Amino acid sequence: MEIRFRAAEYQADGRFRVVDYAYRGGPAQGWEILRQGRCILRLGPGYVAVESRLCGICATDLARRHLPFPLPQITGHEVVGRYRGQRVVVEINASHRARGLDTVECPYCNRGLDSHCPQRLTLGIDRLPGGFAPWLLAPVDALHVLPPGVSDEMAVLVEPLAAAIQALRATPPRRGQRIAVLGPRRLGMLLLVALLDYREHRQQDFELTALARHPELRQAALALGVDHALAPEKAPAAAFQQVFDTTGSISGLTRALELASETVHLKSTHGRPAFDLTQLTTLVIDEIALLPWDGEDRFPAWADEAFSDGGEIYVSPDVPAARVVAWRARYPRMSFRQACPAEASSTSPLGRFDAALVDSRAAADAVLRAGLVRPRGCIHWLEPAGDDALARALARGVALHSSRCGPFEEAIALLERAGGRARRLVNELISHCFDSSRIEQAFAMAADSRRARKVLIKPL
Repeated sequence: MEIRFRAAEYQADGRFRVVDYAYRGGPAQGWEILRQGRCILRLGPGYVAVESRLCGICATDLARRHLPFPLPQITGHEVVGRYRGQRVVVEINASHRARGLDTVECPYCNRGLDSHCPQRLTLGIDRLPGGFAPWLLAPVDALHVLPPGVSDEMAVLVEPLAAAIQALRATPPRRGQRIAVLGPRRLGMLLLVALLDYREHRQQDFELTALARHPELRQAALALGVDHALAPEKAPAAAFQQVFDTTGSISGLTRALELASETVHLKSTHGRPAFDLTQLTTLVIDEIALLPWDGEDRFPAWADEAFSDGGEIYVSPDVPAARVVAWRARYPRMSFRQACPAEASSTSPLGRFDAALVDSRAAADAVLRAGLVRPRGCIHWLEPAGDDALARALARGVALHSSRCGPFEEAIALLERAGGRARRLVNELISHCFDSSRIEQAFAMAADSRRARKVLIKPL
């Protein structure tokens, strides 16, 4: 099979260039991806050709040039497509499991961490061409058929809604808590819907507040059913046990850290350093938690995986020996390894540590840069120095959680049962739709929060 098309590539300067592409091959033997007649990527088996019908622009697309993945690339990952006459949405991680391959030799895919498979490609983000082109190559087991009640416009929201659900898996609301979502525009509105659904269907009684600068966003949040909607500057410090930051900005994360008394969940990445941490994006990509030293009750919900019997903890050389002794007493079944990052190695099946103990932001950065802690692991920071928002929050016992991709089946089911709320969300969120010949105008519109919310692209 050979599929030829022209598509707009995202460039390193944030602009687009229309380029000739071709996909040559098939699901069984694999594919060649040709650009301007030259092969730029060879894929193994397990991919099928899907026609792209509609694709949303998200904050990751807008910040693409700041992310640590090669450019140029055809971007777009919030895809609604057609495959064998059926409407489908596509999970973005092309792991062994998603491709329907034998996962015996991949410890990540074997342990339910297939979204972190080291050999994965990521649709529209890391090498694999995305949904702003008329055709894409999708992992065969990453396709989800859409029910009739979920329109194409609603289905564009499945991928970011699944990401919102993943945030609740890591940082689930508890009865009686005060919870805030900071920056309810695109992802933030979806997170509000996920929280409202969680409250109703799990009968959890918590108070939900939307924090937005723009009055129209506050009104939209109230219409969805939140309890309160405030301008972020009107909320007092430490007013909420949990704050979900969806702003995708350093100033937003700073405010979230000031407003939380227990946990900040960082949901949007902007690809840039913050608080002298250069690896903040890595923290989110690997779903790692940054915790106060004694934050035993601040673990993400999946921390049982990281602190299971027989796990391993990396100890940064700057951590005092007396502190290590205390941790050995706390976790007697864990093994501890103290070494320089360049020398550190783990004997776990994932080849990485379950957690790390550090005593400086430089050490935390080094741990992330070297990939010492496994996905969904933890970094514990002893007595953070400095007067920035992150250091002050950790000193107060506030944890920083993170997450990214989530369960598509749950997102589709939520949209089905949400009914009128889902339709109201679509009407409220989706403000513009462009065809792909106007992709630069579409991106400019999506970046302008005064004029647009969710912008869609229809590939030609």
